[in-house]
Amino acid sequence: MVRRRLLAVIRAVVFDVGECLVDETREYGTWADWLSVPRHTFAATFGAVIARGLDYRETFQVFRPGFDLGEERERRAAAGQPGWFGEDDLYPDVRSSLKQLRADGLWVGIAGNQTVRAGGILRGLDLPADMIATSDDWGVSKPEPASVSTTSA
Repeated sequence: MVRRRLLAVIRAVVFDVGECLVDETREYGTWADWLSVPRHTFAATFGAVIARGLDYRETFQVFRPGFDLGEERERRAAAGQPGWFGEDDLYPDVRSSLKQLRADGLWVGIAGNQTVRAGGILRGLDLPADMIATSDDWGVSKPEPASVSTTSA
């Protein structure tokens, strides 16, 4: 009964990509390897950066000040080590959950602070979703300065 009432009110759901649908452990491990940093050190620093509310890209600055993520992505790709994820990186219940939500009549979206390349990979996985988009697809990045507001007490 409660489920039916909720479905009558909720018409759409949108899921984030990283650590919601995709386990990014392997991908960030490859970044640690690229930077010649122990994986556990990179992961701990990444967690500390996120816990402080900073942009995840600040993690790279800790290990290499002046680090340009876009440039390094290109270097990795040129070295035959492009960033990627696949079916095995999806959490086990992703497909069944998305499929069930659509079967329940909900509009399902997937959106994340990801690259155009990641968006292509997501679309290539043929996930049961009505929309898949990334911040890069839209030409924005989290957090956008315009989206941050400050108030004084």
